[in-house]
Order: sequence, then C-alpha cells, then structure tokens
Amino acid sequence: AANVFWQKKFVWGVDGRYAGGYGFWQTALKSKAALTEDNLAAARKSMRLLKNAKSQLLAMNPTTLVVGPSLETTAEKLLNSLVLGNGESNINKGRYKLIVSPYLE
Repeated sequence: AANVFWQKKFVWGVDGRYAGGYGFWQTALKSKAALTEDNLAAARKSMRLLKNAKSQLLAMNPTTLVVGPSLETTAEKLLNSLVLGNGESNINKGRYKLIVSPYLE
C-alpha cells in the first residue's frame, strides 16, 4: 500500500478509476412492455417512487432512455415529436436523452 499512496509506484493495477455499466441497480429500470407514452410515464413514476431499505425516497430523476435498434424509430417519435398521433402536445419532447445500444437486441 505504501508504494501506491506515498511513492506513486504501482506494483499492479492502474492509476485511475473507470466504470462501465450501471453503478447502482436503482439507476436503471428494465421493461418488456411496449414503448408507449403511457408505459414511459409508468416507468418514470416507478423510478421516482423507489425507496431504500429504510423506506426513504431515493429521489431518482430519470434522464435517459436506452433502447435496442428495433425500437429506435419508436423512441425518436416518442421523444422528438412536437405533437403526438392523437393531436396532443408531446410532454416528453426534450425530456430524455436517447441511447441506442445493439447489445439490447
């Protein structure tokens, strides 16, 4: 330990911290439901109401939607259209960042 902290001499490992994926399970919600406005709203509500073991709210604020390539067009319409197919304003426009991952197919 003295090598790393006092001499900056790394016997093994790297000088840095890197991560891939989700650090906490609470930061992601997996759903097999169809990608619709109602299901997206239900997922958002579910994440916002998550509580820890002491029943305290985790105060999650979902900001990203991750989909596979087959849902890319559906997600783009859901997140980028000004008006929905029923003529109503799209409250999700600009709300989420879209990430398309081929690993989800």
